[in-house]
Parts: sequence; C-alpha cells; structure tokens
Amino acid sequence: MGVLPWLGACVAGLRRGVAILRRTSGPVSEGAPLIRWTVAAVILGAAVPLLFYSLSGSKLPPYIHPAIVPLVALACALEKEGEEWTALARAGRELIFLGALFLAAPFIVKDLAGPAWILALGLAFAGMGFWGLRPRALTGPRFMAGLGAALLLLTFAASRVAPPTKDASALIRKAPAGAQWISCGDYYQVLPFLTRERVVVVAGTGELAFGRDRLDPAARDRWFQEDVDRLLPMALRLRAEDPARPVAALIDRWAWRDLPEDQKAAFQVLARTEKNLLAVLR
Repeated sequence: MGVLPWLGACVAGLRRGVAILRRTSGPVSEGAPLIRWTVAAVILGAAVPLLFYSLSGSKLPPYIHPAIVPLVALACALEKEGEEWTALARAGRELIFLGALFLAAPFIVKDLAGPAWILALGLAFAGMGFWGLRPRALTGPRFMAGLGAALLLLTFAASRVAPPTKDASALIRKAPAGAQWISCGDYYQVLPFLTRERVVVVAGTGELAFGRDRLDPAARDRWFQEDVDRLLPMALRLRAEDPARPVAALIDRWAWRDLPEDQKAAFQVLARTEKNLLAVLR
C-alpha cells in the first residue's frame, strides 16, 4: 500500500538504472561515466532509507516514501521516446487496483468510520486509473492535477476517518499552563511538538532506544524509565526539581490499567479518550 500507485514506476526506474550501471543500456559518449555515477547516487538515495527503516524497530507505511522519489525520477529520466503511454497504462492499472481496495474496504472492515469518504477515495483513484487506460483528452498536466487532487482527498478523508482517540492534541491542550510532561505507556511524538518541552518517557521508549542507549547513565535515568511503576517516582522528581510548575502525564489506557492503585490515587485525571488520558500530579 505504501508504494501505490508508484510501484511500477519504481520497478522500472530500478531496472533501467541497473541496466546503465551494468553497461547493457545507456549512453556511450564521453559523459557516460558521469551519468553512471549519477545513476548510482540516485539508486543509493533510494537504498539508504529503505535499508535504514528495514533494520529499524519502527516501521510505518509512509516510511517507504523517501525511497520512492529517486526511483520514480530514474524511471522518468531514463524513459525512451514512445514509452510514455505504456507507463501511463501501468499507472492506470495500479490506480484501479488502489481504488478497488478502497471501494472494498467498507464491506470488509467492520465498523469502519466514514465509509462515504472511503468510497469517494475509491471512485477518485479508480476514475484516474480508467482515464489513464483510456487517455481521451488526457495531458500530462491534467493527469498530474487529477492525481494531486485525489491525493489531497486522501489526506482530507484520513482526517475524517481516523478516530479522534488517535489524536492526543486535544488532551494536551487541556493541561495546566507551564506543565512539566511525562509520556507514559507510549511515546507521543505530538507532545514535545506542541509543548516545546523535553518530555520524560516512562514505559514507552520504543524507537527512542537508539538515542537513549547513547546517553550517559545519569541522563538516561533522568529522561527514560522502562517500568510503568516508575511513573509516580518520576513525577515526584519533576516536582522536586521545579515545585512552581505542575506535573502532567499523557498516559496510554493500558499503562493506566497496569498502574498500581496507590499511584493512580496520586494523580487527578483531567480528561480521557478511548485510548489515552491526561492526569496531573495532585
């Protein structure tokens, strides 16, 4: 899903680039070595993020996107005259497939929020795909404008379909002004972004483990704790360091469930959603 509708272009770009590197295709002029070095650098530009995130412990579909652009650029730059309609048909088939996935989703996934938006996405992508297969009055700018509009619709629909429980920003805004923050049970990336504060992480290190392991022991103990039972001690530590500022915690519901009752009693829950809750140290 992460590479649609550019999968075919990525494969074509990689195949054409490798053919030039193997000298089975491409120019034979005096500038050919420079061209091969350029192609190698572009392929490396796709390989580095692909390998990095493949080896990383954190993987999300959008992480593949940095690897797409160099390969698609190669596919376009190395396209021969007359191949543009074949490439357009290939993109059209991928768009139809992507549209079919969206059209089928409301009937396969139970309790899917915003089915109308999902169906609209399916129609938009499938329509672009059929237009690519039957390119009547289709030009490059029109195709790019249509695909861009479909991708904008995807962004807008995602904001309507994604349940509000996944967005912690509303909870963060309900915290007392000037609070010191703890992220518990998960690392909420939006937390330091909105608060402009460094955040203590309890039982939610995850992808931050690489940086944590390179801190000295004192700094590691100050900013990272792996057990949920350390929530209250870390909150008391923050209060002792700056008594004038309240201590707030954004807590995953499962972490809150596992928290000992005496620690729960030390916090006042200000707001909650299905996934998270906001609590302040009493």
